Parts: sequence; structure tokens; C-alpha cells
Amino acid sequence: HIAWDGYCFGSVDRDTKWTIDWERYRLRQLLTAEEFRLVDACVGLVDEHGEPGGSRVDPLKRFILQFRGNFGLDAEPPDDWPAEFEVDMNSHPRPVLALCQLTRQLIFLHMNGPENTQPWGIKERFVTELVVLLARMEHAYESVNQIISSPLPLPYANLCKLLLVTFLLSMPFFVDYRLGWFANTFIPAVVSLALLGIDAIATELENPFGVDANDLDLLERIHQLECEAVELLRLSGLAETTDFFCWRAVPEWVSVRSCRYLRYYLAARELSPGCCDPAEEPELSVEAFGALARQFT
Repeated sequence: HIAWDGYCFGSVDRDTKWTIDWERYRLRQLLTAEEFRLVDACVGLVDEHGEPGGSRVDPLKRFILQFRGNFGLDAEPPDDWPAEFEVDMNSHPRPVLALCQLTRQLIFLHMNGPENTQPWGIKERFVTELVVLLARMEHAYESVNQIISSPLPLPYANLCKLLLVTFLLSMPFFVDYRLGWFANTFIPAVVSLALLGIDAIATELENPFGVDANDLDLLERIHQLECEAVELLRLSGLAETTDFFCWRAVPEWVSVRSCRYLRYYLAARELSPGCCDPAEEPELSVEAFGALARQFT
């Protein structure tokens, strides 16, 4: 949401800020206040109060008040918000890299060693595989960021447009009336439609990461990852640990951005007080969500 307009041009509009705040609120429900402060400092977003991300003030209560009553399709940013919000363009590690570093610290913290012989500790032979997976994720993130922040070269785009317009304008001068109406009307129209369609498709595929209809559905991938993580936790024989997590309702204006109607997102029960309105944001236990998912399956 912030990589192109924010990190490349230094500001985001109010609708993008609204979406980013929801992602921050969702992330806050999986991290402690200190962990979220470290990750939020990497966002580089200056909020409407002039406070940079990562300040000592925990924004959880502000997020709760901000999204209370804004779960429907007609939810919009507050009217007193400015048209654009400033983004810090200085070089900082991004939130994904900070999350990978926190995960890497947790892996080494809970690794079975001379001082940690607990049965739930991570075996030493698995640590290398987990670290390699984190390295691959960081590499994939850098590739995505490069795709977003590296636009098509302007001279190349101008050359393609110029050649296309020149070809279309010069085509009528090569019409041969002896070939008949089909060759002089239908064939040039099909050729023009094909060339213009290829140009339009290339423009759409330039950046497949976003919330447009033709972009990749990242919300579905995130939901799939959450479901698989909970299922792996249950299959590992630690079903009682699922009580520390719960599923909360996804706003409708977020659900419609996915090709599937996403209804819930994963949150840590202790860190997710919700919007203080059970009717608006109901809480669903992991076991209840599993039973519901099995019904649809």
C-alpha cells in the first residue's frame, strides 16, 4: 500500500492511510506493544497527529476508536483527515525485515541447547531450515519491492506509444480497395484492437501488487497462511495452545477486496480487545472456526 506513492513520492492519500491503519491494527493484535513499536517505526508513516510511527504511545486504543462503527461497505476515513499524509523517505529497514528479525530472535531464544532443555524447545537440526526459510522470505520481499518501485523506463514507454500511434495512423494509407470490404475494414480493426489490448494488458501487469481487480489476491494468501499455522499447531499435539488465539471479524470493505469473501482474521486473544462491541466484531474461538470451516469443506 505504501511502497509506490509513499516511499517513492513521499506521501499517500487518505484512503491508502485508512487501509494502512487497518493493517497496523491487525498487526498490533499479534505483537506486544514493544514489538509493535519496533515494527511500526519501520513503516515511516507520519500520522494525522504529527507523530512518527514507532512512538512510545501505544496506538491500540486509537485504532479501536478509529474503526468502531466502520465495518460496513460504506466505511470511509474521517472527514477531518487531510487529503495526503507524509511518509518518511529516509532509508530504514521495512516492517517485513523487522518481523523476520523478531522471528529469528524467537527461534534462537527457544532453541534446545545446554541451557534450554524444555520439551517444547526447537531442535537444533530444525533451526537451520527455519533460518533459511526466513532468508528466502526476505529475498522474495526484496523482489516484490523492486517490482513495485522500479517503473517501466520512460523512453521505452514513449517509444512504444509513438510506434503504435504511427502504425495506426498510417494504416489507412495502405488500403487496397480491390481486396474488398472485409480486408479493408474488419482486418485493420482487429489488428488495432489487438495492439491496443496488448498495450493495455502490459500496463496492468506492470505492478500486480495492489487492491485493483487484476492484482494478486494477497488477502487470501494471508488468510491461508493463518489457517495453516493454526492447523499445524493443532496437529503438533499442542491443541490447548490454540486457546491463546481467536478469530475476529473482517470489515466488509476489506472482504470485498479479496476474490473470496473473507470473514475472519487471526489474532492473539490477550492482545486483541476488539472494538469493544461484540455485535460488530464478534470473537470466534479456534475450535469453533475449525468446525465452521469443516462444514463448508
